[in-house]
Amino acid sequence: MLAHARLIMESVQHAKMDLDELKDGVGGVVTLGTTPLTAMLHPMIDTLDAFRSAYPDVRLRVQEMRPNQLVEQLRQGAIDMAITSHLHSPDRFFQSIEVSRLSSVIVSRPEHPLRHARSLRVLQQADWISLDPLPDRQSSFSRLFSDNGLELPLRVTECASIHLAMELCWRADVLLVLSSESMRSELLSQRVAFLDITEPLPAQPICLVRHNHHVLTGPAERLHNAVLQGFAAQSRRAA
Repeated sequence: MLAHARLIMESVQHAKMDLDELKDGVGGVVTLGTTPLTAMLHPMIDTLDAFRSAYPDVRLRVQEMRPNQLVEQLRQGAIDMAITSHLHSPDRFFQSIEVSRLSSVIVSRPEHPLRHARSLRVLQQADWISLDPLPDRQSSFSRLFSDNGLELPLRVTECASIHLAMELCWRADVLLVLSSESMRSELLSQRVAFLDITEPLPAQPICLVRHNHHVLTGPAERLHNAVLQGFAAQSRRAA
């Protein structure tokens, strides 16, 4: 009941914001949630940059969280929408649209002793960093092993900060799972090695999620549509 009450209060606040926008012709606040992975995607960055230029009077708030935290924030009406790296299971409270799908890559520092390993079974014995909680069986890290019939490694450090995880990967002999988007980064290409293993790596769905019973304000609806168009344009270019 508390979650329903919070959602009602947020909806009332959004209605007031829409009325103020109609009256003044400017303004508004849009809150977008991202994960560490989706915050790095080029369509996301390009869309936010274009939105800021097109609507300079709209206050844009971007909050980075883990996927399960984004779901809770959406449920409470604290954020307008989320770009998440998890395909949300069917739920009457949410509208989820898959906007992209990225393959995974394994990275290490170039001096890692297993840099040239080709088998995931060999890498299973190494030290790893997981950006997601280990109990999350839908994460790309967990699926990397479960999809190939393997148990999770014994030595895994959970680190929700992608910046700290990258620093640890650069300095120590640990392995890290990232999206294939990271291969486009000149900085990463200079500092890490991308391992070439024989086992298939899981694809990671990228989804735009909003509350099904939450009426978006005008500015939020425009950003929602801009995100869809940005990822659709990338898909057309890739095709």
